[in-house]
Amino acid sequence: MGYGGVSCPPETPGMKQFAYLANLGEIASWTAGTEGIYTNFTMDAGKGLLRFEIKKDSGIFRETLEGGDQDLGSYNQEYEAMIASLSTEARNFVDNTNGPDFVVFAPTKNGRVFVLGKDIGAKLVENEATSEQDGYGERILFRATQMPQKRFELLDTDTDTTIALLEAKVVAS
Repeated sequence: MGYGGVSCPPETPGMKQFAYLANLGEIASWTAGTEGIYTNFTMDAGKGLLRFEIKKDSGIFRETLEGGDQDLGSYNQEYEAMIASLSTEARNFVDNTNGPDFVVFAPTKNGRVFVLGKDIGAKLVENEATSEQDGYGERILFRATQMPQKRFELLDTDTDTTIALLEAKVVAS
């Protein structure tokens, strides 16, 4: 149960310039791999992922343990990003994600694909649209609260195969 990563080279920080959303209620099943990793998932017939582009280096993943000293607590998972557009398409995308429970598939620059909100769902909890030069666009924040476990990872063989698996399930971008 140890961890020997201290002497390993550091991982590349940050998120890729895209992410995916799946409506939690439209995921039919998950294929488990080793502990903490899923190798695939199945969507209900005719359903799929939403893919969205984000501003370079704007994606942020966070996970925090919440709980008391006497219990195990739960995890809060967040994915924050900036969509660098104030277009009607960007507005409609954000508006359509306000309400449903989602699973966020958030690819990192080091090749991992984090799965947030798998058990309970993540909601769009913050949105700020601004025309300020440095923050131009739609800032979004999806949050999954009181998750019973830490984040999961999606990994089908390698990074390229995992991204191809996600791309094959995209129905809108």
